[in-house]
Amino acid sequence: MLSAKFDEYKILIDEYINNYFNMRKSDNKSINAFIDAVLYSYNSGGKRIRPGIMLMISDLIEIEIRDIMPFAAALEMIHTYSLIHDDLPSMDDDDMRRGKPTLHIKYNEGVAVLAGDYLLNEASEIILDDIVSSANTMNKLKAFKYLYNSSGLEGMLGGQVIDIEDNDSMSKSEVLRMYEQKTAQLFKVSCVIPGYLKGLENYKIDKLEELGKSIGMTFQLIDDLLDREEDEEIGKTTVLSILGLDETKQLIDDYHRKSKALLVDFGFENSVLSELINSLVLRSI
Repeated sequence: MLSAKFDEYKILIDEYINNYFNMRKSDNKSINAFIDAVLYSYNSGGKRIRPGIMLMISDLIEIEIRDIMPFAAALEMIHTYSLIHDDLPSMDDDDMRRGKPTLHIKYNEGVAVLAGDYLLNEASEIILDDIVSSANTMNKLKAFKYLYNSSGLEGMLGGQVIDIEDNDSMSKSEVLRMYEQKTAQLFKVSCVIPGYLKGLENYKIDKLEELGKSIGMTFQLIDDLLDREEDEEIGKTTVLSILGLDETKQLIDDYHRKSKALLVDFGFENSVLSELINSLVLRSI
């Protein structure tokens, strides 16, 4: 169970993004209907874990909410776009997500493709609008570059490319690399961007990146445990299918312990972020 404090972060993020897109509405019915479709997908029940972590770390290192919120919103827009496109018939071909019809089922495939494109575009717009009116331009440009590198071929997009290939013969190291790109990379963004905005030294940025990787890998491996029966039915290759239950649990424990050690390095061991990481692990118990 996530903490009440995390719920406060989630409310802030949802209000910010819903207000942002509602402000994009006009007197054009087609455009308004399209934005409603985008908001349908955005409001389909996501926990906002990635931007929530970003806000947590920003609070811990004393970054103003107005400075971090455009990046938190952009991160969740990119995450939402990736889910919309993952669900398409040409990708995972899913009819349901979080108990609701996926966007291409609720509306149509064309709307779903354009909604993903629009979210990726707006993620850059919301940050650039902030940068042009900011006095912290260089740090925010570094953060912007990191976000989009992480979303591209070296990060999430590259992981998705690997995932849609025939992966029956993938090794443990290859599957873990796919996990790091497709899932953990956006968790790295959650942790690293506050560091860039604060102007932290490179070695601290590197440690925040390791923290994000450890959290993201823990998250993905626990998903493997939770989705075990479904993955076995469709013959999906996962770390769990390669290593078995005991070794996968050991790997989760290794990443979890690394996360906790990094929290101690930053003095975050008694924070709401520590509580969140523990709650992720408890999902599998």
